[in-house]
Amino acid sequence: MEMQELTEDEILRRLRKTNIPTIVVEGKDDTLLLTWILATSNGGTENILLCGSCKLLENIYKEVSNNPAIYPSVKLFMADQDMYIFTGIPTEFEGIFHTKGYSIENDLYADAENFIDNLIIFPDILEKKKKIVQSVTNWFAFEVENYLHKLPLGERIDTKFKECKLLNERDFSQSTLDFTPVFLQKRNFVTPSATIADDLLQNYALKLRGHTLFEIISLLLKLRKIYDKKVDRIEKGKPEKVEINNPTFQPEQVLNLCFAAAIENDKGYVRRIVAKIKEVLEA
Repeated sequence: MEMQELTEDEILRRLRKTNIPTIVVEGKDDTLLLTWILATSNGGTENILLCGSCKLLENIYKEVSNNPAIYPSVKLFMADQDMYIFTGIPTEFEGIFHTKGYSIENDLYADAENFIDNLIIFPDILEKKKKIVQSVTNWFAFEVENYLHKLPLGERIDTKFKECKLLNERDFSQSTLDFTPVFLQKRNFVTPSATIADDLLQNYALKLRGHTLFEIISLLLKLRKIYDKKVDRIEKGKPEKVEINNPTFQPEQVLNLCFAAAIENDKGYVRRIVAKIKEVLEA
């Protein structure tokens, strides 16, 4: 899997010269998931070329689509929908294989949410999950509405979603389970339309930014740890209180658990990606 930053010309030159069936993908953030998906599809990391950005992938797609004979080894372009999930995929890019959700993490999360809730979140924390999801989707609805308002005006749009850190208490309060006034003021937050907010709340697994969904899992695990409690136990014939420490999970372990659950769902979103990659590599 090509990891270094390449220019458009360098990528096109490599695509012309390679004789290995190649899938062109967007960014670096999904490398771990793509590695697992490729292994499941009987492919290898040498079949993947990373562009580094959606814009660069789309430019390369245009060139390859217009000159397919020059790039016979390019079998598939694959990308996250990102904000296209709200605007629709432009006709000129419909030939790119897009995720069903906002990102590949969304497809994974949507397939594995019930499994993760039952395995590691626990019932006493699920009520907190509902409150967190409502708070986060309300904020995200504002960002989406702002984006959609600026889009036809031709304004430069920088969503800065990465600046939202749910584990940072300056941004998100673990007591109120909502964004802090400081964060909302920094984002110039105003109440979004009910239409967008309700749609996001109903479809958060696919439409809320995938990285944010997995941050919610990390936050829930942190809250669950806080609520670990002491229980009675008989020790040497005498009752005593002992601390119950629930297991902890690193982010990569959570992803691994999600993938293990998702890959078992023959009709799931991750299986859709696996099937497509298998199809193009075996063609």
